[in-house]
Amino acid sequence: LFWLVCVPKAGLKWSDPLRWTGIPLLYLVYALARASADGFYAYYFINVAELGWPRVLLNASGILIAFLVLGLAMVALGRLMRPKSASASANIAAT
Repeated sequence: LFWLVCVPKAGLKWSDPLRWTGIPLLYLVYALARASADGFYAYYFINVAELGWPRVLLNASGILIAFLVLGLAMVALGRLMRPKSASASANIAAT
């Protein structure tokens, strides 16, 4: 809600969601490394001991894809919400 109302949306690029996935990926690596050290899995869907690596990687891939899709939706929404440039409105008025 804060992003929709208060954040300027002019600088969003289609490549931004790829960069945004860096933080969740780093956290996944940390959570898996910590779990291998102490046996505590912070989330049930990354519990390698119970689910096995194929299922954990599938779960992580699904979350990553959802994160990317939501990020792309935010960029699309931001592009729809950004103010029109003065030159574009001047070109329309001239025709």
